Amino acid sequence: MISSTWQRAVERSTSLLSREEQVKYENSCPEDIVQDFRNHHLVRGKIDNFLKRVQPLVTAIERYGEPLNVIVNASPTILSPTWGILRALLIIAREYEDYFSKLMKMLQQIGDALPRFQVYEELFRNHESFQRTLCAMYSELISFLCSAKKVFSNSSFRRKVLWRSFDDTFCDHITAFIRYSNLVEREANLADMVECSQARVQLDAQMKYLIEARQNREQGFVVLKSWLDARQCHEERDGIEILPGTCEWILDRKELLAWIHKDDSQLFWVYGPPGCGKSFLYAKILQYIDAALAMPYVYFLFCGADGERVTVASLLRSWTFQLAKICDEAKEHIILSRNGSENHEATDKEVYEIFLSLLEVVPPCFLTVDAVDECLDRPTFYKLLSLIPKHFKVLITSRHLPELSEHLQLQQLQQHIELEVLPEMTYSDIEFYIASHLNNITLRYCPEIVAAIKDKLKHSNGIFLWVRLMFRYIQDQTCNEEIMQCLNELPMGLSERYDRILRDINGLAKTKPRERLLAHKVFFWVSVARRPLRIKEVCGFLAVKPSSDRKNGFVEWRMANDPESSIMSICGSLLVARGSGQTLYPIHFTASEYLKQYMSNSERLAEITAYYDVQQLNSNDSLAAAVCMRYLSLEFIEYLHSQTSLDHSDTGNMLNSDEAKMVILRYATRQWFNHLKNVQSAELLLLSIAREFLDDSRRNLDVFWHLYWSSKPETAENGRVPAPSSRAHIIAYFGLHSVLQLKVHRHRRLLVVLPLGILLRLFSVLMESLKMYYVNIPWSRFFLVIKEVWKTCCSS
Repeated sequence: MISSTWQRAVERSTSLLSREEQVKYENSCPEDIVQDFRNHHLVRGKIDNFLKRVQPLVTAIERYGEPLNVIVNASPTILSPTWGILRALLIIAREYEDYFSKLMKMLQQIGDALPRFQVYEELFRNHESFQRTLCAMYSELISFLCSAKKVFSNSSFRRKVLWRSFDDTFCDHITAFIRYSNLVEREANLADMVECSQARVQLDAQMKYLIEARQNREQGFVVLKSWLDARQCHEERDGIEILPGTCEWILDRKELLAWIHKDDSQLFWVYGPPGCGKSFLYAKILQYIDAALAMPYVYFLFCGADGERVTVASLLRSWTFQLAKICDEAKEHIILSRNGSENHEATDKEVYEIFLSLLEVVPPCFLTVDAVDECLDRPTFYKLLSLIPKHFKVLITSRHLPELSEHLQLQQLQQHIELEVLPEMTYSDIEFYIASHLNNITLRYCPEIVAAIKDKLKHSNGIFLWVRLMFRYIQDQTCNEEIMQCLNELPMGLSERYDRILRDINGLAKTKPRERLLAHKVFFWVSVARRPLRIKEVCGFLAVKPSSDRKNGFVEWRMANDPESSIMSICGSLLVARGSGQTLYPIHFTASEYLKQYMSNSERLAEITAYYDVQQLNSNDSLAAAVCMRYLSLEFIEYLHSQTSLDHSDTGNMLNSDEAKMVILRYATRQWFNHLKNVQSAELLLLSIAREFLDDSRRNLDVFWHLYWSSKPETAENGRVPAPSSRAHIIAYFGLHSVLQLKVHRHRRLLVVLPLGILLRLFSVLMESLKMYYVNIPWSRFFLVIKEVWKTCCSS
């Protein structure tokens, strides 16, 4: 239909031409029109005026070419009939100069009225309404040109008579052109809306697919991370804030450049005294590897203050997980290992073997670790170094370790480079840090004080940490006289400075005893916790009363007001709060060691147990276990069973809640048994609290079991939680047989010890254990349950 419309317009234009004109104008083009006028008018000014008036129409007609060709599948000369009739019209009209100027004005107006079809060229391919509009406008243009030729072809008299009629006809054509132009715009807007809607639907579908794919990928990593029990150290790494302009010298050291660029130099060991800035240098080298070399690397930061980051197993779990994120082959390899394992968490041996096998499939990368001196099983780490293939680069930072130096000397096949951080290497950085810090201090010191501070702090012997502690000490002074006295009494070592800090805290005993007690309570939890705690978690632990009953064992009024400010104002010299969660860390490993030794003092324990009203407890771990178990046995924990369905989404919200009563739920759920296993002696109060928590007749044990398993990503993956477990199962599952045995001895008369009773008890446990097995409890755990319960029954 569209092609026929265009064909009729062409036939009409051709019929108005004589045979001679048809031959002459058959293959006309815009250049022919201009040439005709040049041949007739040799005056330059008239040619320019002609081109100015006729150009809009010529340009507009040319724009029809490509879309018309697409629509009717015509030849590239599709517009030749249009050029032909226009040529004929202009040749005839130029003989009548008075009317020719009117005609040119009309042609110029028509050209301006025609829409810019090239904007919608792509739309014409798919929208029939545009195609119809295009052909209709082409037909309208041909109609006008034919009408104009017809008028100019008549006698002069008829031309004068019909001119008004022609002017009216022209107005009709202009009106039609404007109407078609508006129609095109409306069609374009409608088509744009339709296509935008379709594009949004397609984009939404693509985004949904990408989001689902990313979620599946991330969920896969979450499950792997859980199975590997991997501890990433990104918060710790990102928490190392390097002052711009410092640590740059390490990048120019020949030792570093040789390690990076020489194939036979596999290991780079940076060592120095405590507090000299090794972790900052470590972070700087990682930045260089990432930015300048664009090479993948894995990292780990040993931390003596974090029980989850002190062993080679924790290092390998983290490295292995990071390799999975770097290399898809590594990820698939770990997935296969997990699918073939019977353990819900990989054992240390499994992780060790998986890591070594990954080194055979992953591309070369940098294996980096900070603070090796804080690792508890360094001989295992040294053995591991010997097994790493040569094409992997290894970066180590630590204090000077004679055994590591000896090991590297013995490993002749393993080329290594050492760099000792000397005071003269960090002198300029420390000087820059001092100047920068003095410039940023809100309270501006007078020049004499500034000079005195610089003079005293230049004797840092290359220890960044000492300078930082001294600045904090100086800022605590209230006047210049106190500052000068402080500078004259500056302690020269880290231990001396720690002594001074705790002396000042203990000095609050008479004037501010509650602040002193708060500091000791915070130091206690920072020292005893199995992982770094957030400030909110510390406050939550302070609200628990282990000696109270299940109803009154949590008192929110015991929580500190404005905890961030109150805790950091007292403890800020020894602790730092990192990340958005305000996680508390000792400022340095030396501070961590110092606090652990300080809090192991019997006086400190007596002070803390008195606060909790449990003076009968004999160790830090027994107090931590008592607090966690009392919390898990509270009435409001039991009520959680009736308030929710205890599915994975509900328990996830509970475990991640920042509500005052819920903030310690995750830690207590995951760590109570670890603290309990560290208890060395029979403590009757602790056993009493444990008995109440492990009471099968209450829902608390069921709630705990769901919370514990729902905190594992594999539970979200398969949607299954093992059947509710009995007290015997819990004790056997977490390896608490000694606690059970002590409790059995204390309540010997309550047990049935006849052989028949033993057999009935074993049969009951066997049935429950089989139920556990069918929800992915490995056989090794199943046999452990039977073994432990058998021991328990026999011991009675």
